[in-house]
Order: sequence, then structure tokens, then C-alpha cells
Amino acid sequence: RNTRKKVEWILYPSDPRQLENELPQYVLAHYRSAFVYCWESWGRSSDRIPSAADVHKYMLDRAKNCPYRQGVLIELRYAEIAKLMRMSAKIGKRGSVDIFLTAIRFALPLWATAHARDYVRLGCDLLQFLECASPARGDG
Repeated sequence: RNTRKKVEWILYPSDPRQLENELPQYVLAHYRSAFVYCWESWGRSSDRIPSAADVHKYMLDRAKNCPYRQGVLIELRYAEIAKLMRMSAKIGKRGSVDIFLTAIRFALPLWATAHARDYVRLGCDLLQFLECASPARGDG
């Protein structure tokens, strides 16, 4: 952001959807930055360009040694989980329970890492209930 007003627009959102609207660019900027640094660590060879899996491994390796990078990586994971949850509500007539439950499964380790015990308990209770529910309940 090149002006104070633009910086404040990000730091102090007046509309909750404002952050959501900026999220794709934010996530893309972090992944692009990780790609560039990964490629530079390999010598920027045109013969060997990092794949998405290489960039992911690079990000994980860097996060192990730096709390700041670990925080950014966790934030990126939360962003992707939030996107999955929003998508799950918009798919089909009544949303997609499968995608929603996938988001819950991805979120559980992050909640545990953040010591969000109530969310971990709720997520586990929900998954356990669905796993143990009687087949007579049906699909809907």
C-alpha cells in the first residue's frame, strides 16, 4: 500500500467482507513470495523450477525455524479453511456437508495448536456423532 489511507483500509476494516475480498490477493502474494525465495535458494535455474509441492515443503521447512513464518503459515491455513467453509455453504441447494466436514477436519489440528479447546471439543463431538449415528438417520 502506497498511502496511509490504503494501509488503514487494511488495518481497520469497516466492513467484515473487506478482509474476505482482499484474502485471495493476500494468499497469492505469500505463495508467490515463497515460490521466489524457494527458487532463489535453488539458484534460480531455468532447468529446475519449483513445483507447488516443492514450495509447500519449503514453506514448512522455513516455518520450523522461524516463529514469524510459522504464524504466517498458520494464517494461510486458516484462510484456506475459511474459504472451504464459505464454499461449502454455496454448493448445491443446501450446501455441501462433505466439504464443510473436510474444513472441520483440516481445522482441528490448527485449533489444537492455538489451544482453542472449545472448538476442538465441538469439532470432535460433531465428527464422532456423525461417525456413530445410526444408519436409520438417513442422509438428510
